[in-house]
Amino acid sequence: TEAPSSSKTLIADLQQQLLTMERLAERNGQVLNEALDAVIQFDTSTKIHFYNKAAVLMFGYSRDESMGQQLKKIIGVDVDVEQRSAKEFEVTKKDGLKIWVSISIAKIQVGGEVQY
Repeated sequence: TEAPSSSKTLIADLQQQLLTMERLAERNGQVLNEALDAVIQFDTSTKIHFYNKAAVLMFGYSRDESMGQQLKKIIGVDVDVEQRSAKEFEVTKKDGLKIWVSISIAKIQVGGEVQY
């Protein structure tokens, strides 16, 4: 049996909303990935979930090397997630070079989970 026209309309509307959300997520991901500032997203256990191109250039670790790793392993310092203002840190890049960086942390909710 065929679905009533109101069901077809609802399905079409839901498919359009899903497509719009997928495009928005893709666009936002591209914007973050192309940002000139290093952007690293991590969870409450400091496990890295997002690491953009600028972070690769800044710290020397590829995205594959950093994804799923603890933040301290990549940047070499512990960060206070409650610190809301920018703070200066001396970090050690993968190649051993020490550099000073300014780190700002923003707390967000993603699917009910706290992320930074």
